[in-house]
Amino acid sequence: MEFYEREAEVYDDVRFSSLVGGLVNAIQKDIVTRLCDFNDGDFVLDVGTGTGRFAVELAKSGATVVGLDPSKSMIKIARKKSIQGGVYRNVNLVIADAHKLPFKKSSFQCCISINVLNHIPDYKSVLVEIGSVLKEKGWLVANFSNMQGLYLPVAVFVNSCKRALFSDVYSRWFTLNEVKKSLFKVGLRVEDVEGFFVLILPSFLQRFSCVTVHIIRKMNALFSSSVFKYLSGSLFVKSQKIFGE
Repeated sequence: MEFYEREAEVYDDVRFSSLVGGLVNAIQKDIVTRLCDFNDGDFVLDVGTGTGRFAVELAKSGATVVGLDPSKSMIKIARKKSIQGGVYRNVNLVIADAHKLPFKKSSFQCCISINVLNHIPDYKSVLVEIGSVLKEKGWLVANFSNMQGLYLPVAVFVNSCKRALFSDVYSRWFTLNEVKKSLFKVGLRVEDVEGFFVLILPSFLQRFSCVTVHIIRKMNALFSSSVFKYLSGSLFVKSQKIFGE
């Protein structure tokens, strides 16, 4: 929490202001928007909304978004972003803990959680909460760092240290089978998987690499939906609620 409170003001700038970061941001937004299954006006929950980059994007696509995050500073940035994007009427922001979602059961048609679950040690308890607030046949779109991808040595290192490579926050990588089992236990069945090619570089190197942009664009075209997606650094998983409360 201290990390995100401290980083809120510069979070987007550090990660997405460079050529590489801007491309990563655009690709991830495109993936999430395509995988989310909702009609205009449906309620979509964004668990761990952070600075609201996905909440604002989905609101522009017609959703009524509830963005939840425990960081007051992140929520403050997300609110500014929703106003600047002209969608503040369709973005409702809540300061709360994902381990205890303050919503009634079966409240949301769709839920997203991007770059969040890999930073929560007891992520399964958050999945239980998400499964509870989803409507029957509702959808969850979440991403998971892929243990079985091209970055196996990095994944082993991160899992052994229990922290991210370039920041002092808890982090872990997953196998796809582990993800499927965890989702099924809370009533969610995986229906689609899309790969996202991750080029792991410190942020200061991203600012100077036009070549890196070209590589990421080409590799994501290859890794997104072909069989190579299972080797990508991050898996965007779409699952549907098939049973549960």
